[in-house]
Amino acid sequence: MRRILHITTREEDALARSMRGLQTEAGHDVVCIDLSVVALDTEADYSVLVEEIFKADSVQVW
Repeated sequence: MRRILHITTREEDALARSMRGLQTEAGHDVVCIDLSVVALDTEADYSVLVEEIFKADSVQVW
């Protein structure tokens, strides 16, 4: 099982959602961080994002 991180930059991208679903069905551990929401928070802690990037086997940005 691979750990896959999806970083989204716009709200609900249909292709990204579809890929997350397929990867989850395949048994992978899928994590999603939505930067469109994080960008609105002026006190966002990006250390969580960096931590998730280094924990992931694969990072996909949408």
